[in-house]
Amino acid sequence: CIFGICVALFMAFATGANDVANSFGSSLGSGALTYRQVVIIASICEFAGASLMGSKVIETIGKMAEEECFDGSMHANAPALLMIAMLGALVASASWLFIATYLALPVSSTHSLVGATVGS
Repeated sequence: CIFGICVALFMAFATGANDVANSFGSSLGSGALTYRQVVIIASICEFAGASLMGSKVIETIGKMAEEECFDGSMHANAPALLMIAMLGALVASASWLFIATYLALPVSSTHSLVGATVGS
């Protein structure tokens, strides 16, 4: 349980960093905004986006995954296996997002998570 919470927090950090880098990188790089302005604006925008639209995004991705690429019945007799697979997908996605953001590669957090889930 503790490991899962730590992985979820790492995923939240990696996603937030990636989103901010993708959204505000050019503004910061051009000098249009300072680091302080980017941190303040990005914090407000990230919080508002997650609070107001986060559930809709999760609902859409979950519906797509359920209908098109995931058969939950194959784990009906082994829910622990499903939990381990999803935890592995979360670790893989968070690690990739963190590394890509560190290397200044513009990647999609949604594509990373969906790809990791399909791969698991």
